Amino acid sequence: MTCVTNPRCPSTPLYQAVLLFYCSSLTYERFGSSCLSGWPIPWYFFKFVAQRFHRLNNTSTTDLDMFDITRQVVEAKQTSCTVEERRLFLTACGEVARRLRCSRHVIHCIEIHPLMSVGYKASAAMAYRVNIDAEIMMVCKDTITIVEDFFLPTVNSCEDEILFQKTVGDYSRYLAQVSTDIEFRDNCERALMAYESASSFAAAALPPTHPLRLSVATNFAIFHHTILRNRAEAINISRSAFRQAMDHISELEEGTYQDSVNILLVLKQNLMNWGFVFVSG
Repeated sequence: MTCVTNPRCPSTPLYQAVLLFYCSSLTYERFGSSCLSGWPIPWYFFKFVAQRFHRLNNTSTTDLDMFDITRQVVEAKQTSCTVEERRLFLTACGEVARRLRCSRHVIHCIEIHPLMSVGYKASAAMAYRVNIDAEIMMVCKDTITIVEDFFLPTVNSCEDEILFQKTVGDYSRYLAQVSTDIEFRDNCERALMAYESASSFAAAALPPTHPLRLSVATNFAIFHHTILRNRAEAINISRSAFRQAMDHISELEEGTYQDSVNILLVLKQNLMNWGFVFVSG
């Protein structure tokens, strides 16, 4: 895995990203015309860019180390992992995936910016995005393999089954976002099967207001909207989950109240973003 260790070095991806920002209107608006007057670029500019990419060394390296450590523990113990070891592994995977996907989103925005559409700028942006895509694929494939090989075979509760199926669905969705052709179809099929399984278990075992059930519905709807381009089904899943939860809102448990409310707000915002109109009364 490529590690961004020195934003001053021309051979690192982050240096290329700095050049892109340096040429973009974002840089001009942030620092004014004085930053375009010559080299060397001040250090605070490099720091700003690194923060924009969520790739500061002291955080990204720690996340990657934790991912590698927990993965090695799980691979060594396989099906005998404790609940805590599984939780730590999934947390580490989530942090790494979140940072990588944030980085990809930023570089994609730069890639499609009008100022970046020609010449070496476009090539540098694409090269950096390809590098991030490779990291995303590595993390997601490792996570799916471990969950399917070591976690699901020894599941002993409905909540664990739902969580692990949702995890397979989520990481297959992330893979679909960075894959093409046959791999894209395979990832879509695996994500669809995992989400459907998680949704079925959640509907049978958890109340409509449970945060895990709401989270499954939220991510399943996002999958339909962003990957399958099925806006109608995304709205249908979100609307059904939202209305069922609101019908049982008085049953919210104190320990999970805030989590459930936060996910309900996400569901509502997604519905509004997708064009659904709430009718009062």
